[in-house]
Amino acid sequence: MEHLPDVTERNVQFWPAVPSAGTANGTGWDASQFESVEAMIAVGAIPATATVNMHVEESDVLGSGYADISGAAITELGATDDNTQATIRISMKGRKKYLRMVVITANDDSYYFGEFIGYRPQGAQAMPVRAADVEV
Repeated sequence: MEHLPDVTERNVQFWPAVPSAGTANGTGWDASQFESVEAMIAVGAIPATATVNMHVEESDVLGSGYADISGAAITELGATDDNTQATIRISMKGRKKYLRMVVITANDDSYYFGEFIGYRPQGAQAMPVRAADVEV
């Protein structure tokens, strides 16, 4: 039987009340206790000229020193992708402690929602902590 991890924590990165074109950096999130993490972005109606891109960054220090995780990106969601959800699965093996999402909207405003979902091995003890279709 295939090993199914427990969904153990969700961390909302973005839910802007008023969308605007530009770059939005999420807040750092301690993902070190997880076996894997999903970074999920959901978009609403995307105007004809607009695009939405999302990538995941990592750092050893909360709040600074973030760098891209190679391959952890959703690119060029456009008008034909209205009301779409896209997910990146990231193994935490060998990763830095903190993750954050970066969302870039170009040419027009678009509504989006982004969150991380952390997975522990089935039956693993949860550690107290507060607090997205590519596999990296």
